[in-house]
Amino acid sequence: MKQFELAKTYREIELKTADPGRLIVLIYKKSIKNLEEAQELLENEKHHAYDKVNALITKTQTLIAELTASLNKDADGKLYEGLLNLYSYFNKELREANFAKDATKLKPIISFLHDLLDAWEVAVKKACPENSNKKHPDLNIVG
Repeated sequence: MKQFELAKTYREIELKTADPGRLIVLIYKKSIKNLEEAQELLENEKHHAYDKVNALITKTQTLIAELTASLNKDADGKLYEGLLNLYSYFNKELREANFAKDATKLKPIISFLHDLLDAWEVAVKKACPENSNKKHPDLNIVG
């Protein structure tokens, strides 16, 4: 098996076996990676790469839709509303950035995603200490 295929297989297994908190962290990381790559292509005026930019932004919109679908409005109404509004804002800005091929619209989204990633990494560490290998079904994932 080629190195690329091994890495792809590893990522697939990681996604299938991740606990809910870790899965959200992985979604944030992939979203950031996609948008940073799209931003770089746009800032470097890679007009020939518009199809790739479109694919990266569209994949991120799909990831944001997954985060939106995972929200639990019964857990915390204010947090639910806040994240729902934030994810809606992300999708609106991503649509506009993709249509206009405007890297400046990606910057605030990337910044928000970094903040959310940092918060989720702390929450996951608190809920699932690194020295514990068991999953925690009582981890309440709101977004």
